[in-house]
Amino acid sequence: MSNVNRPAGALLTAAQSAREVFGVSERTFHDLRARGLVPPAVVLGPRSLRWVRSELEDAAMKMPRQAQPGIQPAQLRRGRINGMK
Repeated sequence: MSNVNRPAGALLTAAQSAREVFGVSERTFHDLRARGLVPPAVVLGPRSLRWVRSELEDAAMKMPRQAQPGIQPAQLRRGRINGMK
């Protein structure tokens, strides 16, 4: 799915939001929600949640940044260290 011709105020599903705005898996998107990094959903029904694209884009721009570029996440460092053993 492409975001071509999609209005900024468009409502997106969790899967669309994860793919198009954050570039992560749907599971990671839900983890971001649990950490409070994603704005609240628009509730269309008991099992139907949508997010406003422009709100998600704003939230993505406000997310914490990597403090020092070039530093690898701990998982990568551990993997390389374990590979050396």
